[in-house]
Amino acid sequence: MKTTVEISEATLKRVRAVQRQDTVTLRELVEEGLNLAVDRRRAPRAAKLKLPVVRGQGLTPKAELLGMKAVLALAASGGIDVLADESEP
Repeated sequence: MKTTVEISEATLKRVRAVQRQDTVTLRELVEEGLNLAVDRRRAPRAAKLKLPVVRGQGLTPKAELLGMKAVLALAASGGIDVLADESEP
């Protein structure tokens, strides 16, 4: 199938460099990129993370200080226990 796409000059420069280095066609690069994008979107989503809460009243004080990005990174790495509230049983 033929179609028309608009590609930024910066992207096209990068594409041309890859084409010269790898002797690959624009069509091959476009197909590969589209397949990667589709596969990534079809990949299973990450499991829901259990965040440290205090009796259902929100994040523990340690988690609040760190911020959500850091809390999620800890949860993803399995180190979420460091945020447990010592006063909790």
